[in-house]
Amino acid sequence: MHQALAACGRELELSVCCQSGTEAHAFLSGQGIHAAYADWLSMEHSLPECDLLLVDWLDSPAEFLFNCARVARRSMLLDDYGPATESADVVVRSLLSEIAPAHGRIGRAEVHSGITYLQLSPEIFRLRYGAQASLQAMSTELVDRVESTPGPVRSIMLSFGGTPRLLETQFALNLLAEQGYSGRVLVKPAPDELQLPDGLDIELHPDTDGFHELLSACDMCIVSGGLTLYEAVFLGIPPLVLPLVPHQLDTARKLNAAGCCIIGSRPDELDHNLAAGRLMELLGGNHLRGRLIHNGMRLIDGGGLQRTLDILLGLL
Repeated sequence: MHQALAACGRELELSVCCQSGTEAHAFLSGQGIHAAYADWLSMEHSLPECDLLLVDWLDSPAEFLFNCARVARRSMLLDDYGPATESADVVVRSLLSEIAPAHGRIGRAEVHSGITYLQLSPEIFRLRYGAQASLQAMSTELVDRVESTPGPVRSIMLSFGGTPRLLETQFALNLLAEQGYSGRVLVKPAPDELQLPDGLDIELHPDTDGFHELLSACDMCIVSGGLTLYEAVFLGIPPLVLPLVPHQLDTARKLNAAGCCIIGSRPDELDHNLAAGRLMELLGGNHLRGRLIHNGMRLIDGGGLQRTLDILLGLL
């Protein structure tokens, strides 16, 4: 969001509110963005008057939100869990909202929701559309150019978020070995104490650096139901989903109903027979994988950040 605002061509003075001034300084320096910052959430500093406040309110105290309403002409909340009507003119919801886009009002808040507002990084956007692509230049022609006739599965990404997950990773590797899978398996990030089954060509990556590049080069993936699932769908990498927590199962069910992924388990138990059957379907089903790719890449086009910016700049 900061990168997009800095590149939007408007004369904007950006001030950053972060839990830690050190954290904010490191982030901004790393992104090449110059802005003021303060630990306003602690209430030790007074919020500056401004034309618009952009707030992720999930963990923000209520007193802070009321102060936001007092000092800003307009407030915009990026909110995955529900609108705070006391201080918001616009609420944009994506990860936990329904798939279909919607626009309406709740109290004083104007609510935009739906997967069309899903914000993906410019890095992953360019992996799909090309190095020279920009959010502003995205066109229907690019979105419609969807490859839906995949070949055999030669490489699979195995990832369950930014933290290594030994139980789920071991479970997935054992399934692949039982199926006699002969291609490459990338595990990122790889947990310690992982027992590598015989017969698999496994690459272990200890961290998440370069994750999207590796994912985009795979033919399939086994993931949980967090942001990685959305990213795989966007990149056209057919996913088998093993959710870790209930809300990831909710996400997987929505994307499954939209024809974008296959669910292989529940959060409370790793069902061997179910997961093995679904894995077999994906490995052997070129048509099934092609359908998942086609549906997913048309559903998630990567334009959510630009749509959010359009609303934000409209308020200004």
